[in-house]
Amino acid sequence: MMNDIGGPHVDVSDLSVIFGKGRKRTAVVKKARFHIARGQAYGLIGESGCGKSTILRALAGLIPHYQGRFIFDGQPMTGARDKAFFRR
Repeated sequence: MMNDIGGPHVDVSDLSVIFGKGRKRTAVVKKARFHIARGQAYGLIGESGCGKSTILRALAGLIPHYQGRFIFDGQPMTGARDKAFFRR
């Protein structure tokens, strides 16, 4: 869904989170994708252990090593989030 300025407020594409190394490497989130328009609500549901909290932690910058794309309010998000991100 798109907002009034032509794009989603939150745009997540191909988000993947992998924990561990070598043989203990485990993909806990595989290519998650969703878009949220400004002013809309989004429910992230699923069974226990499916990666809901991991997705939110990655978007908040608490898991900095994720793959994929996260665009917030038109700005690509990379690395740690600053205070301005959390205020918005």
